[in-house]
Amino acid sequence: MHSIATQIRNAAFAAALSLTTAVFPTLAQDGGELAGHWRKTTIVFESPRDEHLILNADSTFQNWTVTATETGTPLAGQWEANGNVLIFRMEGSEDQSSTFTFFEGRLVFPNVEGGRGFWDRVE
Repeated sequence: MHSIATQIRNAAFAAALSLTTAVFPTLAQDGGELAGHWRKTTIVFESPRDEHLILNADSTFQNWTVTATETGTPLAGQWEANGNVLIFRMEGSEDQSSTFTFFEGRLVFPNVEGGRGFWDRVE
């Protein structure tokens, strides 16, 4: 259960993110700001799960997960940004895409209400 303060902070963050997306809908239109190593940490059954996403400047990507007990099998393919939509292509699979934006230096992907993922750049 989240505290009232946490709920208020999350609501304020969501409102600011909505405003940011409305004002700057095509950040990284050429994909330049996206290139790099990104990490998203979530808690699954009280254990941390890191998801890594490397978006290379040559339009290739790698994506894998790491938990305390295992490292997932990496996925690889091609990526591109079209406006504020990030598109992934893997051989033998349908294209996967979703909207993205940036907020306070973090990649927000997917940028959909109720399902936002917040990625930190790994230096």
